[in-house]
Amino acid sequence: MPARLSNAQWLWRFCVAVMPLVWLVGLRYLPWVNIEGNLAPFYLLLLYVGHLSLFPVLVLLPLLLFVHLPGNLFRLLGAGVISLLLALLLVDTLVYDLYRFHINSFVLEMVFLSGSDTFDLSADTYLVGATALLAVLVAVSLMVRLAGYLSALTGKVVITAVLVCLAGAHGIHAWSDANYDTRITGITRHIPLYFGTTSKRFFVANGLVDPEKARGTDLTLRTGSSNLRYPLEPMACSAPEQPLNVLIILVDALRADTVTPKWTPNIAQFRERASDFSNHFSGGNSTLAGVFSMFYGLPSNYWDAFYGAQHPPVMMQRVMEMGYQPLILSSATLVSPAFDRTVFAGVPDIRLRTPGKTMWEKDQLITDDWLAFTAAREESDAPFFGFIFYSAVHAYGPPDDYPRFEPYWEEVNHLQLSNSFDPEPYLNVYRTAAHYVDSQVGRVLADLQQRGLLDNTVVMISSDHGEEFNDNGMDYWGHGSNFSDVQLHVPMIVHWPQRDRQQVSYRTTHHDVPATFLQEAFGCAATAAEQYSVGDSLFKPVPRDLLIAGSYANYAAVLDKHIVVSYPGGGHDVLDKKLNKVPESVLQAEISRRILTQLSRFYR
Repeated sequence: MPARLSNAQWLWRFCVAVMPLVWLVGLRYLPWVNIEGNLAPFYLLLLYVGHLSLFPVLVLLPLLLFVHLPGNLFRLLGAGVISLLLALLLVDTLVYDLYRFHINSFVLEMVFLSGSDTFDLSADTYLVGATALLAVLVAVSLMVRLAGYLSALTGKVVITAVLVCLAGAHGIHAWSDANYDTRITGITRHIPLYFGTTSKRFFVANGLVDPEKARGTDLTLRTGSSNLRYPLEPMACSAPEQPLNVLIILVDALRADTVTPKWTPNIAQFRERASDFSNHFSGGNSTLAGVFSMFYGLPSNYWDAFYGAQHPPVMMQRVMEMGYQPLILSSATLVSPAFDRTVFAGVPDIRLRTPGKTMWEKDQLITDDWLAFTAAREESDAPFFGFIFYSAVHAYGPPDDYPRFEPYWEEVNHLQLSNSFDPEPYLNVYRTAAHYVDSQVGRVLADLQQRGLLDNTVVMISSDHGEEFNDNGMDYWGHGSNFSDVQLHVPMIVHWPQRDRQQVSYRTTHHDVPATFLQEAFGCAATAAEQYSVGDSLFKPVPRDLLIAGSYANYAAVLDKHIVVSYPGGGHDVLDKKLNKVPESVLQAEISRRILTQLSRFYR
């Protein structure tokens, strides 16, 4: 017991002793942090000390399981674990310096397996890396000895100070996030494995923050806080003589195969007179990733950077520059995900929350609001930009008295879902909700027709992501859980005045939407798509063999025949399109480079 106690006490002191080493390596992140305002330096200090100090604690505490080992062997084990931590942190700083995102399983595989086929590192780089690794080993050996001289009181004081710093950093981040202060939130993404606390709902519920007032009317971008290089070059655009109106209708969680005369008769009928992109995929299996990819034309891995900077997409900036009259209507809140700070950050006076008890009531209200808008602007010369986001399908919530498709699951209980569960009654709840939302879309389309607006209005109908009902027999239900076609394949129906209807079978993605509007409607150069997007115009049959699709916490590279899924905790799987694992294979160097390019080229 005395030996075990001695090892445990040494481990505690060793955690404290190696904290300065982690701080030293972490200095390599600081050149990318832009500091603005009086509070930012204080926040950065609290975050830097509080968060980075947790790293040695978290990796060393599991060694308490081995306190029975002889003292020298136990110390050697601790030194090895810390050396590995510092080496990985050094690699992360290198990756961040090159690509402006933190280490992930794709990068690790490319470093250790693809090697020079993907990375072209100079001899000097390898020499510096070897020297740094040697310095780490020497420094850790010194800290092993130093730990024996630290007192218990010193350890308690340091740990207390670390916890105070961490709590202070999270508190400042939560308050700044609720008050739209990008000078603080823009710092967060530079520190690895840090997820700043957000408590906007708490502040709003207790009357501490008014979100409408906090959003304010000054929407000037603090792009200096973001480290974004977006667009890569200034846009070259000229205003069309007669700009087209634009209306984007998104139906949350609408599968592509749900658009049929039976389930969605109005949308299906509209499709007969519009261009139908039948092989279209969202940029993610969640609302955040799907909507972000549609408006920015970028993988959703950029979300944190754009969210921290409150930087709107080029497409919406162009909308406002051209003097469009915007109307943004959403049944779901625009606060979570924070589209008010990203996609619509440049749009004033948007309603963040739609009143109503149920989603079907909210869907009806936003339809009423749209019809009131078109009725009130008959004499207006300004073109309009409309966005209508329906959510009753996502909520599986049609009105109680709405005609149902049978058999119908009266009381949805997700605990009953399993591989043996018959999906048909559940699907009919979903289809009934889709039919109801389709009736609201039908009202909008009929109004456009009646007012003669279809002759000068682009109408796009799509979804943020698909929805699964155990289609692959792997007990997946809903969305956000995998990157198969049923969760990514969505409808894309586009009515474009003066364009002949097309039946498009080549693959298109949400990443193509911004380039489509900017090139075809907003007068921007067709050759400039790569300056702001990883996509191109929907109407161009260019190769689209790589789609980086995002989720809530991870992402995947969706290829023609395979899906390479990266997990936030490290590791990855290579799957076929039915989600079966395939023999592990190294990504081709060309594909690897393209993935890295898409994930990094819009950072400074």
